[in-house]
Amino acid sequence: MAIKTHGAGRLWLSLLCALWLIGAFRGTPHPRASAADGYDVGVFYFSDWNPTFGASNVRSTERLYDRPNDWWGGVKDHVTAPGPWGYGPFPEREPVLGWYNDSEQGIMDQHILQASSRGIDHFAFYYYWKDQGGGDRPGQNVYNFVQSPHKDLMKFYLYVIADGTWPASDWNSLMVPKLISFMKDPSYKRTPDGRPIVGFYGNFDVRLGGTEQWKQALLTLRSEAQKAGLPNPLLIVNGYRNLAEQSAKGYDGFLPLNLAGIGLEDNAGIPEDYTTSYPSAWNDFVYASYPAGSGFENYENYLFIPGGLSGFDPRPWRAIGYGDHNGVETYNYSEPSPSKFRVQVQNVKSYLDTHPRSMNMATFYAWNEFGEGGGIEPTTMYGYGYLNALQEVFGLSNAAYRTKVSAGGLPDLDPQLRLEFAPEHPTFTDGQTLKVKGTVTNLFSKTVGKAQLSLNAGGAAILSSSGTFQEDVKPGDKRTVEFTIRTPQAADWSKLPLTVTANYSVNGRTGSQSMTTHAVQTPAVYGVIEPVNRPVFAGETVPVKISIRDYSLQEAYGTYQVGLPDGWSMVGKDQGSFALSPYAGGVETNRRFTQTVNVVVPPDVADGTANLKLAIMKDGSTAETVTPVKVGNYVRNPSFESDYDNDGLANSWQKVTGKETVTRSTYAMDGSYSQQFAGDGYGNGISQEWFKVIPGQTYIVEAWVKVDSGMVNIVEAEADAGFQTFLGYNLQQKVTAGDWQKFTLTLTAKANAANASIRFLTWADGHTAAYVDRVVFKPAP
Repeated sequence: MAIKTHGAGRLWLSLLCALWLIGAFRGTPHPRASAADGYDVGVFYFSDWNPTFGASNVRSTERLYDRPNDWWGGVKDHVTAPGPWGYGPFPEREPVLGWYNDSEQGIMDQHILQASSRGIDHFAFYYYWKDQGGGDRPGQNVYNFVQSPHKDLMKFYLYVIADGTWPASDWNSLMVPKLISFMKDPSYKRTPDGRPIVGFYGNFDVRLGGTEQWKQALLTLRSEAQKAGLPNPLLIVNGYRNLAEQSAKGYDGFLPLNLAGIGLEDNAGIPEDYTTSYPSAWNDFVYASYPAGSGFENYENYLFIPGGLSGFDPRPWRAIGYGDHNGVETYNYSEPSPSKFRVQVQNVKSYLDTHPRSMNMATFYAWNEFGEGGGIEPTTMYGYGYLNALQEVFGLSNAAYRTKVSAGGLPDLDPQLRLEFAPEHPTFTDGQTLKVKGTVTNLFSKTVGKAQLSLNAGGAAILSSSGTFQEDVKPGDKRTVEFTIRTPQAADWSKLPLTVTANYSVNGRTGSQSMTTHAVQTPAVYGVIEPVNRPVFAGETVPVKISIRDYSLQEAYGTYQVGLPDGWSMVGKDQGSFALSPYAGGVETNRRFTQTVNVVVPPDVADGTANLKLAIMKDGSTAETVTPVKVGNYVRNPSFESDYDNDGLANSWQKVTGKETVTRSTYAMDGSYSQQFAGDGYGNGISQEWFKVIPGQTYIVEAWVKVDSGMVNIVEAEADAGFQTFLGYNLQQKVTAGDWQKFTLTLTAKANAANASIRFLTWADGHTAAYVDRVVFKPAP
């Protein structure tokens, strides 16, 4: 989630009551804290890695990666691979716990233990209300937190997201009571003087009917909370620059989610190293001076809960949890790491030390927003590095965690000899010199007499090392260690495991501690024709984008050649050359070559899939990549030929209500299978959603249908661009019982239509059983 620097009755309080509440809000002093009080450091927590909350991601993953029932699509596909656009790899995004289902209680329990092992004070849960209203969105992990046996180790608060199209009436009747019920939980985060904290992100004004209505809504929340016996809640908002306008709505202060984009304004669309961009830009932004009359302010006169991001680069999530457009390339901080993050953590500590109004509280982005690059959660590459940075800079105590681990016989996630190692760069090419840097920290209460460190470099040659023999390491001491390796020749897109082991002695006893990290082998240069995000059709000219990237640290020269299927052609040249620059840090200037070319689809092309090829010629060798393009039909898996999970429902199709019974049948009119479905009454069935359509364009729908009993309605449904308005059915064709029939139907997309779906619905008072095969949705010639 990027933060870019760019009713009557209960809703209506009497003027006297409103004035009293405003007085209570404005008159409540913010408690102040000093460094001696310790720091309350937390992280934002993202609920998306489960099939319920991440249902749209599951559908998008199947559509783009042809893999069903996977809510980690995009993230998983870029860990050790370039991905469809050549953005990857991003090896730092694989959680230590694996590709988990975060709706499982055990995952939350483990997350609490991981965070509290380094003294983290709280999780700030993104909190979503259900689209169309009526309750909060299912699949959110805050419920697992409040049920966890380890919740006594941490606090939590809600960061409410303005998402969906819920009705304004939900605020008073449902949302306020729900927020109050959370605030009453013993683990809910409060200020030093007891005020429960609630954060807000997004445009609530429009959902409540305007700015004045939202002001009143916040007053209602305060009033109802105090009626319920709670102190006046502290309401904070994602806000920046136009602070007076936000404050006038009734907020107590500001907590920007991440300020993604700062430091990159001069090179938008070009990745830049986290070190040279974000930390210094954060200081500039927070302490900025604005000219009088600009309407902008810094945070000096307001309550500001600082934080900042650990990383941000949403490209791996393109077309999954992020839009399928080039805007995903706008703000990208490259090669983030715990050692670089420490600079930002120190920025925040310095701010807190000089701003007691902030109550020594900070919330960082993010525990597990892996789709966009916020990953403080332990990972296979960096281990507990981000958590170590927070603990060590702020001096956070994990005494409560250690007590619980000892009393409960739980595995200790914080060994007494702390190793923290990582490669200097997350990727490498054949024969590259790569440094593996790290530290060893003594957390024992006794001196570590000797520690001998070694590296298993996974077959790489160790050229040199320093700091591998340590003596007389006092409690709390941290020593630096470095290895220099020459990387081996290995398969591209494979992990090189790097394991550091320390054999040590403490108070006459010996022990051993290890940590494993890795780097990923890449070719020196890699090129791809980027995905075409829609089907192509006979006779049209389609722009396609060539992307070639230099993965080495040196300059790269070469040529490329586009290969097309028989009968396809290009407007202009099908070949060219590239020259890419070396890299020594900072902005990745001229590290990527792009070129858009126009491909002509032949008029007699057959429906199906065509392959576009890109050959890269460099240093006498050739490497080729293939990009499949769907031809002639918006419908995926139109003949129901694949069902990877063998659940009876063909891939890319879904049940409409969940009340249907579905079975793939060999009773087919095209290929080997058809889709059989059955249900009672009206509106059950199967569907495929959504296709992009153009208002006023005429489209053809084709389908084979056989009805054994009841009636089927073939339906085309439409929605606007933002899915804010369902435009209803634009096509209905009722099919009664009988043998197989082929239907060819036409429709014209409605004036506001941008998205369409095809549905086959039961449409009778009793039971309907039917078959469907070979479904087509395409523009009319």
